[in-house]
Amino acid sequence: EDGRQYRQLFEKHFTKAPTESGFRWQNWIRGSEQQLAERRERLDAALNWLNERDIQVRGHYLMWAPIQQRNKPVDLIDQPEELLSALWQHAEDKAKWAGKRVQEWDAINHIVAEFGGTRFAEVCGGNQVYADMIKKGRRWVPHAEMWVNEGQILVGDGDRVKAYQNVVADLIAMDAKPDGIGFMGHFQSENLPHPEEVLARIGSFEKFDCPMQLTEFDVECGPDEQLQADYLRDIMTVAFSHPSTEAIVMWGFWEGRHWRPSAALWRKDWSIKPAGEAWLELVQNKWWTDVDGVTNNNGAFQTRAFLGEYDVTASHNGQVVKQKLNHTESKSVVDLAFPN
Repeated sequence: EDGRQYRQLFEKHFTKAPTESGFRWQNWIRGSEQQLAERRERLDAALNWLNERDIQVRGHYLMWAPIQQRNKPVDLIDQPEELLSALWQHAEDKAKWAGKRVQEWDAINHIVAEFGGTRFAEVCGGNQVYADMIKKGRRWVPHAEMWVNEGQILVGDGDRVKAYQNVVADLIAMDAKPDGIGFMGHFQSENLPHPEEVLARIGSFEKFDCPMQLTEFDVECGPDEQLQADYLRDIMTVAFSHPSTEAIVMWGFWEGRHWRPSAALWRKDWSIKPAGEAWLELVQNKWWTDVDGVTNNNGAFQTRAFLGEYDVTASHNGQVVKQKLNHTESKSVVDLAFPN
């Protein structure tokens, strides 16, 4: 029953889905043959379900930059050539297996974080390894976008901002400009930067002329549900306000399946929290265009509208015509012709 409810709610309210753990290296190489087969079957079913409903898929990830026991064959850390060979084979296998079912990849995840270990750049000759990952990904799946992703940029004191900017600059210099820059947004109540500071940090990356998005957004405030709702609303608002920010991707929405349960938008019993109400108010009301009007003497009607997919309907003397419009540019035009 929970699974049915989860899928129903997701299909109703969301248009993009990240894969939380399905493409992580350890899930492809560790475990019995039966465990590996079951994981692959679940991921296969999820990708097919999402694609059947035209929900965009964000593959997480081709490469995890920190070399850790749980993510990499750490026994190859002293053998850079063998380590790279294993990485390329693994990433190619995932990318080609997913094929066109994944439209956007975290090509390199946590590209500057270390987590107390060693990063690929330190073992394999610098940031060129990340540039190579982007270039190879584009050859394997030319339809898919190749993004970089990092945390602690918008969160806390933003201690990785400069390092992240440096590596993006290096990628551009190496002719491997990413298709987009991702900011993990795991906010917690003990350190909530002012929304204006968050906006300034987003703005500090606009010099790279890349699309940007919040890639793993959640707000955890323990039992203070109203603080969670208020801060989530404010961060979504400042992210939405920046012209280069093209998406806000949640890192879970239901308390029964969330890495930080109190950061969910819906409780375990499926009742909606204030944060969920704030989310719905923005995404499906405030940022949603629903307009009626009358054409001028030339049969034209003009309005401002948020980007998105629309149903456009015109009626005259009892006749009704309808047409879909994918409004993706600053100006879109749709012509509706009556039969007579």
